[in-house]
Amino acid sequence: MGLKSLLMRCAGLATVSLVLAQEKCGSEQPGPEAYEAAVALRAAQRTEGLSASFLHKRAEGLLVSTYLHVVEDEAHRGFVTDSMISDQMRVLNDTFAPHNIQFLVKEITHTVNDAWTTQARIKEKAETLRRGAYDDLNIYFETGMMTNPNSATGICSFPVEDPWNTGINGTSWHTYDGCHVSVGTMPGGPGVPWDPEDNLGKTATHEVGHWFGLFHVFEGFDCEGEGDLIDDTPATKVATVGCPASQDSCPEKPGLDPIHNYMDYTKHACCYRALFPCPSPSAISSASVFCATLTAGGTTATNFPTRATSACGTSASRYISACACGPTCTPSPTPPCGSPSGTNLLTNSDFECGIGPWIVQNLDQNARVGVTSAASHTGTHSFESRLLYDRNSQDPVVSARLSTPVFSVQPGVPYRLRFWSYFDNQAAGFIGIQFNGEPRRTLDAGDAGGWGIWKVFEVEYTPVTDKLDITLEFLYGRVASVVRVDGVEFGYLH
Repeated sequence: MGLKSLLMRCAGLATVSLVLAQEKCGSEQPGPEAYEAAVALRAAQRTEGLSASFLHKRAEGLLVSTYLHVVEDEAHRGFVTDSMISDQMRVLNDTFAPHNIQFLVKEITHTVNDAWTTQARIKEKAETLRRGAYDDLNIYFETGMMTNPNSATGICSFPVEDPWNTGINGTSWHTYDGCHVSVGTMPGGPGVPWDPEDNLGKTATHEVGHWFGLFHVFEGFDCEGEGDLIDDTPATKVATVGCPASQDSCPEKPGLDPIHNYMDYTKHACCYRALFPCPSPSAISSASVFCATLTAGGTTATNFPTRATSACGTSASRYISACACGPTCTPSPTPPCGSPSGTNLLTNSDFECGIGPWIVQNLDQNARVGVTSAASHTGTHSFESRLLYDRNSQDPVVSARLSTPVFSVQPGVPYRLRFWSYFDNQAAGFIGIQFNGEPRRTLDAGDAGGWGIWKVFEVEYTPVTDKLDITLEFLYGRVASVVRVDGVEFGYLH
């Protein structure tokens, strides 16, 4: 069943069946185009592809530009809060982090339209709201999928080879490209009718798996067939309901059913973060569905020139790479960049495990942000914000934001934020620091003590509440420039 060592563990995806209240996905069975594309990519020869737009082709992973659309009916106007959106994206980034895939929120839209909540695929809705290229992810969070008892709680489009000239009912797959998710399944939502605890945000993880080209683990409902085309997925004949201790629907085949796999129908409470070692070079060298051809130069099939970039290569394919967990971070039950220790209350402050749990917003189409191994101070990676072109104005003023999750602190106690910064030229702009959304403090190349070198910056802060979040804002000048941050520490001031 296909890809070596990409274990998309656990899925909390549910919908009401027209026959009984059973967890199932609203995404249709993969059509001939999607299935043939996956099979073709699996057997593809090593040929050179084209680069994708708005995507970071970094050896350590993928950064996918993401557009979020909240679609509410009048009765539920304002139902989806900013914190629900933030928590949902944190879950999505956390569940894909073991594979070094992260999602950068480029824009969030809010629409109140009763007609648009009646079903997922509505041409006018898609033509009005959808943003970006075919390798950019659009997620629609819809109240109609929560209020209609016969609605799926998630539906998403599979990638196809020619999305512009193929489609359904006269509308192209490019127009309909994206995922639709019930707002009830978002963190803080009411869940689903049969399980109010299915509100941990894992439905979006399952649906985005489809967007990348992943099928259900029980694809075909057959112990003898190709299944999901993933080599290391045990043969699975049935969808999982609830959270059984174990299940073996194909006892004559090796392995138990992957009940914790994102692409099964396991309930949210049964999900946990995937923990697995990075594959060895021998394990990823063969052609597969999601990393068709790995060569020294990192090339993939030319049949898919408009998809997201393979994590192991330099060419385009909106299929997850077998080696997407990255060369420098080997997740384990106690990951090295997991829980904070000592006085540092921040996790992954050296960005050695990609972005997570940091929250990234890219606000400028001329800017690219993400983790880079090009230069660092404390380890092998740093966070980079790069302005690609000179410009005539400073609009938007803030090109990117890097934020921490909210964490607990002791009010009235002084803390210190310390990090290393790098500016590639004296006009590279500023870094703004905000605590709990308070007025920004700024750092420029001169304050850092020079440019073209790593310099340390420190600021003290005494919180007035027991909760805190920190935001670093990248404010560019008018010239193409690079600003990097590394070795972020936040702890008690001793």
